[in-house]
Amino acid sequence: MLPPFQPSTIHILAFGKMLLFAVLGVGLWTNRKIARRCLLAAGAVIAAIVTLQVVILWQTPLPFGGLQGDEALTTAFYQRVITDGIGHDLTYAKLPAFYPPLWFYSIGGIARMFGLTGVGAAKLAGVIASLVIPLLSWWFWRTVRRDSDGPIANPLFPLLLTLTPFLAVDFPSVLAKPYEFASALGVLLWFTVVRRFLAGSERQLLHMLAIGVLGAALFTTYYLWFVMVGIAVLTFLPWRNPRSLARELVSWGAIGGVVALGSLWYWWPLAASYVRHGMENWQPAFFIASDLNFFPPVEFTPRSAWLWVGLVALVAYRRRPLIRPALQLLLGCYVWQAVTLVATMFGDAPFQGARGFTFFGEIILAYGAAYGLTVWIAGSAPAQGFTRVAAVLRERFSAAVPQTGATKFLLAWIAIAVSLPFGLWLDQESTAVRLAAVRQGSVTAARFADYFRTHPEDAKRTALSFFPPLQAQVALPQFISYNQHYSHPAARFSERLRYLRILALAKTPAQFSEWFHRKNVFDPIEQLILYGDGDDYLLYLWLDDYPNGGREEVIRWPKRLIAEPYFRQVPELSFGGFSTWRVR
Repeated sequence: MLPPFQPSTIHILAFGKMLLFAVLGVGLWTNRKIARRCLLAAGAVIAAIVTLQVVILWQTPLPFGGLQGDEALTTAFYQRVITDGIGHDLTYAKLPAFYPPLWFYSIGGIARMFGLTGVGAAKLAGVIASLVIPLLSWWFWRTVRRDSDGPIANPLFPLLLTLTPFLAVDFPSVLAKPYEFASALGVLLWFTVVRRFLAGSERQLLHMLAIGVLGAALFTTYYLWFVMVGIAVLTFLPWRNPRSLARELVSWGAIGGVVALGSLWYWWPLAASYVRHGMENWQPAFFIASDLNFFPPVEFTPRSAWLWVGLVALVAYRRRPLIRPALQLLLGCYVWQAVTLVATMFGDAPFQGARGFTFFGEIILAYGAAYGLTVWIAGSAPAQGFTRVAAVLRERFSAAVPQTGATKFLLAWIAIAVSLPFGLWLDQESTAVRLAAVRQGSVTAARFADYFRTHPEDAKRTALSFFPPLQAQVALPQFISYNQHYSHPAARFSERLRYLRILALAKTPAQFSEWFHRKNVFDPIEQLILYGDGDDYLLYLWLDDYPNGGREEVIRWPKRLIAEPYFRQVPELSFGGFSTWRVR
C-alpha cells in the first residue's frame, strides 16, 4: 500500500506523464521526414529526460538514492573535490585517489565554480551524463557513416543509439553512477572506432595519438571496462592473418602506450602509495549470489525485453563490421564471469564476476538494439541465416500492418517512449515512494554541515565518524572508511579496524587515552564524532561477509572511557544522540 503523498509528489508524476505524451508527439511529427528530423527528435527526448531529473531533484536535500550505498561514496568524492581540489582520496585526504577520478574532478570542478555542494554535484552529474550520450552517439555516427553499410548512414541510427541506453540501464542506476553509464558507451564506441582504424590501410600517427588520448580519458573515468577490452583483444588476435598479426600487435601496443602515458597522472601516484604503504584491495572480494545470474535476465520486464532485442541483433548481424567489435566485448564480459566462477569454485576468490554486465553489457546490448532497429526500419536485407525466417514473418506481419518506413518508425517509437524514464518507470510503486522520501533530508547532517562550513579550520581535522550522510556533505579527513569496500587499498583497512577493536578493550579513561595515542601508527585522530546508545558509543562498519555480500559490525566503546581531561567535548556538535570530542 502506498503511503500518503504530498502534492509535490503528485505534481512530479503528472508532469512525467506530460513529458511522455510530448515525446510521443515528437515521434508523430518526426515520422514523415525521419532523416531530417532525427537530430531534433534526439534533442527533444534528452531534453525531456534532463527536465525530469531537474523536476525530481529541484531543491531536494538529497540525491535520488537518498545517500544510500554507492551514492554516498560518489557524493563524498564530489564533496572532496569541491573542498580540497584534485589529488585526494575521498576518505583519506593524504592518499591519492584510487577510484578513477577524471569524472569526479570534472563535475566537482564545475560544482566548485558555481558554489554547489557534493549533493548538488551528484544531481548535476546525472544531467551531464544524459547530455553526453547524444554527443557520443552523433560523434560516432559521423565518424563511421561514410564507409559503413547502408542503413547506418541514415540519421536514424544515432537517434536510436541515443535512446536505447536509457532503455537498457535502470534509470536510478544512471542517477547514482552516471560516470559508469557514460563511460560504458564511450569505451564501446572507442573500441569500435579503433578496430575500424586498425583495419584500414593507412594509419596516421596523429589519428593514433588522438585515439590514445581519448582512451586515456576513458580509462581515468572508469578503468574496469578496459579489462573487457583487453580480453576482447587477446581473444581475436590469435585468429588474425599471420601476415597482419605483427602489425596489429604493434598498433595495439602503441595505442596502449599512449593510454598509459595519458593516464600517468592517475596511476603513478596510486602505484607509489602501494609501494610505500602496501595494498589491501577489498573491492573485488565482494560477492553476492546474483553474480551467478544469467545475462540477459530471463524474467520478463520491459528492460529485459530490450536487452534480448539487442542480443538477437548482435547474433543476427555478427558478420557486419560495426557489430563484430561489440560482440567481442560482450564475449569478454562472459569470459570475465567464467574466470571468476572458476576462481570462486576452487579458491573462494571472487572478483565481481557479473561486474562486466552491469552498465557495460547492458550498453553493448543497447547498441545492438539500436543497430537492429535501424536495419529493420530502413528496410534493408535481413541478416544471413535469418533470411527465410524473416521472409515468413514479413509475409504474415505485412498483411496486418503496412511495412513502410514511417509505420515501422512509429511502432518502434511508441515502444521506446513508454520504456523511457517518464514512461513505465514512473508507474512503479517504488518510484513513487522514492520520490516522496528524497524530499526529506537529514536534519542532523545538515546541522553538522552548517557548523563545519562556518568553521573551516575544524573541517581539516582528521575525524573518526561513521555517519555516511555527514561524509557526503562535509569533506572531513577520515581515519577509517565506514565501508570496507570503499577503503583505499593503501590505507590498510584491516590494521585500522584492529586498532579500533583493541581500544574497546580498555578498562579506564587513562588506559584508553594511552592506547589511543601509542597504538595508532597512522594519522593522528583529532576529533571523534560518535553516536551513543545507552552507556556506549556505537561504531558502525560495513564489512565483507563472503559469500553473503556484507554485514554490519558494531564496535562498542563505553562512554566513560572518553572523558576529561584526555578529551574535550564540543557542545555545538553534541546533539541528536551524537557527541563530538576533540583530542587534547
